[in-house]
Amino acid sequence: GRGEHAVLVRGLFKVYAKRGGAAPKLAVRDLSMRVRPRECFGLLGVNGAGKSTTLSILTGVHAPSAGVALVAGHDVTSELARVFSRIGYCPQTDPLLDHLSARETLHLYGALKNMHPRDIASASEALVETLGLSPHAHRPTASYSGGNKRKASLAIALLGSPAVIFLDEPSSGMDPLARRHMWAVLGAEASRRAIVLTSHAMEECEALCHRVAVIAGGRLRALGGLQALKSRFGHGYILELKCEPGRVQSVRAFVADAFGSKARLDEWHGLKLKYLMEPAAAAAAAAVATAAAAADGVARPAAREATGAAVSASDGGQLAWLFELVEKRRAEVGIAEYAASQPTLEQVFLELAREADYEPADGEPLNDELTPRGDCDGAAAEDGGADHGAARATSALGAGADAHAPAHEPSVYAGPMGALAVGQWVGWEDSALSMLRPSPPSSERGDGDAAGAPYVVAAQARV
Repeated sequence: GRGEHAVLVRGLFKVYAKRGGAAPKLAVRDLSMRVRPRECFGLLGVNGAGKSTTLSILTGVHAPSAGVALVAGHDVTSELARVFSRIGYCPQTDPLLDHLSARETLHLYGALKNMHPRDIASASEALVETLGLSPHAHRPTASYSGGNKRKASLAIALLGSPAVIFLDEPSSGMDPLARRHMWAVLGAEASRRAIVLTSHAMEECEALCHRVAVIAGGRLRALGGLQALKSRFGHGYILELKCEPGRVQSVRAFVADAFGSKARLDEWHGLKLKYLMEPAAAAAAAAVATAAAAADGVARPAAREATGAAVSASDGGQLAWLFELVEKRRAEVGIAEYAASQPTLEQVFLELAREADYEPADGEPLNDELTPRGDCDGAAAEDGGADHGAARATSALGAGADAHAPAHEPSVYAGPMGALAVGQWVGWEDSALSMLRPSPPSSERGDGDAAGAPYVVAAQARV
């Protein structure tokens, strides 16, 4: 139902109309996601990925070109007044008036939110105290540092106890101590209301977010919990070694012998080495140990132990086997200290960003002719990550093939914007967004319909 989710987005598109000689800009494409009540949800993406545009749609700043967006059960296009009464918003640009103090600013926004005057005073003082603005609350905001301006903007978003809070890079400009304090405040708030957060600080998302969505090129690339994303897209482990003096080459030889090409030296600073381990690195090391045991005529129990380690590695025990192997050999090869860990969220994010869909170059039209392509990637955004399955192109534009493909085998076309499926918003012409629909049977086809065309434009949404 509408009220089951704090935020519900389905098939959201945003196309900015062409300006001058520039082509229309597709900022958000076919975005679908949900945010649960009392959940901190992170939106990650490089500059221009569509994060701020998505927040601007959810907060009513811009209207969507197509799709549905519900906030606290209310539609952002037809029930905007009710949406405004249920949200708090901290945009990238601080919504402060230079000549008003933080306390005066909160009183002003409290009145705009239709709060009772008595509640405004108590809520404002509580936020000033909680966010550490008390020493500056009487001074004009124009004199504030960047960090204190962000604190005041966050206080505006929290004022009135909204059901959903949208925070667009709230910690930018804050020093580390203030940022940690803000995390503690937001952690407490997440137990009472939903928070949608964008940030360039990966450690901020790891500290606050229950789930994370990675956006690239306006499209959802992955969605899920932090551990789920690391496990699925992390590609192995990180092994950090500190060598004893004069033993660096011995340690490097040990890693090469134990893991072979599955371990890549990423950094080397003095006595410190950092390796990127592929997921199969521990299994490869176990296989090497098994082969060595057999070649040297080692007793069968030892060979079985090595083989068991290989099985354990294949079943998800790679990290345990990695620790066991290094611990056994550390004194022999000269390892003073070592650490093995999963990739960080930042490394996962960078990996997904590199796989971002193709963006048209400046000036390239968005409504170029679609051409068929086999083995197109279909993206299904589910909790736990985007599932990139293969979909087969079943017909060509203008060809006489049947467009009514079964649901599990959709007709998919590829153009300058990537893979496009029947039923998806795909076309841009005169600042309008169009949707592909299966062509009707010949008996139902009108005079104006192209014979045998696998698609028709069923609807348009103006930009």
